[in-house]
Amino acid sequence: MRVLLTINFLALVVLAAAAAIVSEGTPLEDITGWSLVRADRLAELEALEAAHRAGQGGERDVALPAPRPHEAGDEGAGKTLPQKLIIATEGAFPPFNFTGEDGAPKGMEIELVRALCGQLALECTFVTAPWGALMPGLRDGKYDLIAASLRIPHEAEEGVVYSAPYYATPGRFAARRSALPEAERETGTLPPLRDKKVLVEEGSLHEAFLKARFPLAKAEGAPSFAEAWAALTRGQADYIFADARALESRLSESACCEPMGPLYSNPDYFGAGIGFAMPARHRALAVKIDESLQKMRASGALEALARAHNAPVFF
Repeated sequence: MRVLLTINFLALVVLAAAAAIVSEGTPLEDITGWSLVRADRLAELEALEAAHRAGQGGERDVALPAPRPHEAGDEGAGKTLPQKLIIATEGAFPPFNFTGEDGAPKGMEIELVRALCGQLALECTFVTAPWGALMPGLRDGKYDLIAASLRIPHEAEEGVVYSAPYYATPGRFAARRSALPEAERETGTLPPLRDKKVLVEEGSLHEAFLKARFPLAKAEGAPSFAEAWAALTRGQADYIFADARALESRLSESACCEPMGPLYSNPDYFGAGIGFAMPARHRALAVKIDESLQKMRASGALEALARAHNAPVFF
């Protein structure tokens, strides 16, 4: 009995010492050679990663229903469709919205709003404003609609309604060509990421998604997407996970890397998409815009508009 007690005591001392070392930043497996993940748990995590590499998340990964965009504000407002609109945009986010040489707003979003105004027989005037002044101006009644690549929020905002999304903001992986196995390069599929360093913007929802859905990968945080991309091109890591739209723009200008795997569109992480913001009094307008957007999406007109402006968007 004394022998067993002594053995147990020594085991506790070893575990305590190991825990102290871990707390100082040295992984236990680097010291002992042991893995902190049990074999059965490792198999579970590998299966989870395999499902997500194929874009087939399990029941835990099914996105919650996105909030209805027209539930904010006074329930009695917005029954009358306005005939004249003041459309505000930043004018500094090409190719979606920018200011042309003539000083007028241009871009994919601007042309989309022009098309919607034509379909709904509305008289629309475009103005530009700094990004930080857009939502305050909408709330103060200066503008009737904001077209500035606004993410539809997870929760309804008091006094504001949003249209349905006119493009999505999924996450995606990209990889250095030299690091990809030939089979994955040919098919565009994502290889296993166990113990692979993956660059991601620190503190972002992309980082949260990566750690939750690909727990065997080694997330390498960077202060910004631009710095993560720069590190990838320098070869500091072989993979990056980021906004698919941002990656598309970079990949079109670089031969070092290519997109890999499916698009990840879980709205709990990446939002419901990009939509137009309107004051709650224009709820009827939001409904009409949604109907027109649905028709444009079904006819292919929305995708054609994006192609015409070389806008890297996903539907």
